[in-house]
Amino acid sequence: MRHIFSTIFFVAYAVLNAQEYSLEVIAHWDNESLRGIPPLSKSQQKYNDIWGWTNEQGREFVILGSIDSIYFFDISNPYKPVLCDVEPGADINCIHRDFKTYQNYCYAVADEGNSTLQIFDLSYLPDSVQMVYDTNYLTRRTHNVFIADNYAFLASNTHVKWPFIPMTILDLNQPKNPKAIHHLKAPIVRDEPLFNHVHDVYFRDNIAYCSNGDDGLFIYDYSNISNPELLYWLDNYPEQGYNHSSWLNEEGNILVFADETHGLPLKCYDVSNPSRPKFLSTFGFNHQLGSIVHNPFIVDNFCFVSYYHEGLQVFDISNPEQPKWVAGYDTYPENDVEGTYDGYKGCWGVYPFFESGVIAASDMLNGLFLFKLNGWNKEIPVNTMFDVEIASSRENLKLLFKKPFIGEVKTSFYSLNGQLINEQLAWKAGSELNINTSFLAKGIYLLKIEANGYDNYKKVLIW
Repeated sequence: MRHIFSTIFFVAYAVLNAQEYSLEVIAHWDNESLRGIPPLSKSQQKYNDIWGWTNEQGREFVILGSIDSIYFFDISNPYKPVLCDVEPGADINCIHRDFKTYQNYCYAVADEGNSTLQIFDLSYLPDSVQMVYDTNYLTRRTHNVFIADNYAFLASNTHVKWPFIPMTILDLNQPKNPKAIHHLKAPIVRDEPLFNHVHDVYFRDNIAYCSNGDDGLFIYDYSNISNPELLYWLDNYPEQGYNHSSWLNEEGNILVFADETHGLPLKCYDVSNPSRPKFLSTFGFNHQLGSIVHNPFIVDNFCFVSYYHEGLQVFDISNPEQPKWVAGYDTYPENDVEGTYDGYKGCWGVYPFFESGVIAASDMLNGLFLFKLNGWNKEIPVNTMFDVEIASSRENLKLLFKKPFIGEVKTSFYSLNGQLINEQLAWKAGSELNINTSFLAKGIYLLKIEANGYDNYKKVLIW
């Protein structure tokens, strides 16, 4: 299997506002040997959803789904992502995969074939992951999973023993042994259910925002997790389509949701009172031409949107009544050749929540993209290993990092004729690392420093 890594510096500049932003691709990965679905199509789908995880040391990882597997990447050096592990899905011919994380676990679901709920222990990364759960006891097929507090919400859950369930809630108090504690049933009006499935859900502060496709948006109060109260049914709103997914801003008062329907924009609502949501605006990118939106996510005042044929698009929603487009990057340039918005192709998902400011996105055909949003107040670490000073004494060598660094550092001492004398590994968190050099004779040495995919060479004097 051949994997291709490339570092690209394409820049898509935003329109001139008070602040100018641009999206910069800092890394791209694609497995060219992976066959797509359908195999004879010119626009084969190879990949699906994406998520992220950060360990206790601050090391960042990307989780990427494909038709047959789940990929785990170390992006400690976002300019050189490292593939750590690949785990097969229960069904290896799957268009829809979805992931969320809880503590040090990744919960993976799929929506084709004889799938399962898979749970992976991520604590061994960057070495590998370990699958600790793989069974259809709780679900055979689930379209989406959302995790908040200690609950996992399985949207559109099909079980081998139960009938189709619009949404199942799992208790994760024992992360490796989840328990089903509630199955949502649609309210019955005039002998008809108000909805037949939950496509996606966002949950915070006991409120669940359920995107239920053609039936609209249903808002539930889950203060009593086993007896939810329907607060509001939003079934008539401007430019309504297939209600696909939603996200709240950090303050919890602004909800953005997407209708997965060609030619329709995103919607912005004030949900300060979730029992009475208030329409604020619509906004989008090329929806007049037939573009189709998939998934919105909000960080700070930015709404990051996977926009299928249009790739990743970023909007400023600091004024939710007048959102502004600020930057974008087309992960699916093949659409320029096709000249159409037919079907579902291009950018599936985006993960903008890394503390470093790295933005990860998945394209159904072209794989993993890592972005930097220039103009954002998040500074992506650059080559940390070149920002180091050295102070040495007879028995100690001190590495002084100009920027705080977290991770594993490997130091190797060489004689000036290239002979390896000693190697040491150490975990470092902060701005200083001390290395014992008492074993070295007095003289000049070449010190190689390796960390986060970078290496640097320094001459050092031991005196």
